[in-house]
Amino acid sequence: DGTEIEGGWLDGNWAQVGYQAVDTVAGVGWSFIVTFVILYGMNKIPGLSLRVKIEKERVGLDQTELGMGAYEHVNELATAGEVNKNNEKRIQAWDKSSDNSMQLTGL
Repeated sequence: DGTEIEGGWLDGNWAQVGYQAVDTVAGVGWSFIVTFVILYGMNKIPGLSLRVKIEKERVGLDQTELGMGAYEHVNELATAGEVNKNNEKRIQAWDKSSDNSMQLTGL
């Protein structure tokens, strides 16, 4: 149709940068508002709420939603770490040896 495009920042058309910035802000705002309305509506429909009941959250979602625990081993690891409280005193930093392999020193 013969319309000449003025270009953008590289061509010195600074107004185009402003138009694009306003367009970006409008797009982010529109997305936020529409997402908020959808999630707010979902939260009001029984069975579609975004949060679980506080009792279920306290027990743990793995247990209440899936029927199994995912992190039982954490307590076991904490107990194993307490058995030998001298680990920090015994283990030193890793030093590079002359053959470029890593060796634990200070034991």
